[in-house]
Amino acid sequence: MSRKQNGKKVSLKRDEQRRYIRLKTHHLLKYRIIRDETEIISFSRNISAGGVLFFIRQDLPLNCVIDLKINFPFYPEPVTVIAKIVRKNYSKVKGGYEMGAEFINIEDGVQDFLNQKIAGVKVLTNKKRAAKRRKQEIVFLIFFLLILLGILIYKFSIYQIIFSFIPGK
Repeated sequence: MSRKQNGKKVSLKRDEQRRYIRLKTHHLLKYRIIRDETEIISFSRNISAGGVLFFIRQDLPLNCVIDLKINFPFYPEPVTVIAKIVRKNYSKVKGGYEMGAEFINIEDGVQDFLNQKIAGVKVLTNKKRAAKRRKQEIVFLIFFLLILLGILIYKFSIYQIIFSFIPGK
């Protein structure tokens, strides 16, 4: 995928193609079709400030408008949004549907909360990667120094052996 930026074609990675960054999740949610009182419990697969992917057994039509209540740890109450089904994928193995829903009515405070939550996880992930990289660099440096030390010890012992056979020393 690509897009034009300053008149030039720029190639985009998969994550950059989306308007919002997605976060893999497994949060409890309830949904109900607008004009229906029945709430059905499900769970999210991933979420962003613009939508959610969740698993259900019921087949909902595309463009179906639903009311979603999503539970987040450390958030005082379920987040309530109105969403529209924009894609679906049936899985025989799982026996249900992965539904992609776009938020069409979300409070600014909730959208800010989602952006902060996702950004915080991304920063934490980047810090973990950097720490892992530093650890690998230290291990490599120690390994290199041990090899160098081994070479020096080997050379020193060869010189001792050679000089031990030279008469008069």
